[in-house]
Amino acid sequence: QKVRTICFATQEILQSQPVVTEVAAPAKVFGDIHGQLRDLLLLMHYYGRPGGETVVGRSQVGASAATRRSNGSARFHPPVPHEAKTPTCTSRSTPGSPTFSRVSSEEFVEVSYIFNGDWVDRGRHQLEVVMLLFALKIIYPSSVWLNRGNHEDIGQNMKTSRKGSLGFDRACEAQLGQTQGSIAFNEIHRVFDWLP
Repeated sequence: QKVRTICFATQEILQSQPVVTEVAAPAKVFGDIHGQLRDLLLLMHYYGRPGGETVVGRSQVGASAATRRSNGSARFHPPVPHEAKTPTCTSRSTPGSPTFSRVSSEEFVEVSYIFNGDWVDRGRHQLEVVMLLFALKIIYPSSVWLNRGNHEDIGQNMKTSRKGSLGFDRACEAQLGQTQGSIAFNEIHRVFDWLP
């Protein structure tokens, strides 16, 4: 019943929003989670989460996370956890409100979170990943954006299962039982059909 309720609320929001949405910077883009809940939670820990405190340093605004070495190759520098940063710019948010980054003492910019597809198939926590992303979309409809990948497709899920991996169809049945798992699988795919 909880899965159905979350799916219904998510579908209502998706139906009310345009299929193609322009998202202004700053935006954080994630993808290819493949049922790895731990990875998703770690990404949110290191890069921030919707509705959470976001610290943006002046040198980070408009800059990339890569720096050039003397030989011209790029080197990626992962961010340090929020607590370790020296806040030169901060954000404020209240539960249920979007995350904003203070770019100057008077300017606040909404931070968008884009989750590109391939959230399911393979990993052990596929249902939890989908439910977390749907819940974030419900709570933060104007700052969380969900895009469909090739794995948010019934045929691809079953193909993954036939090849011996843990497809989303089998993951739902393993977690909820055959009958309830099949119902949840179909309810979630009704929502997937509304994703851009």
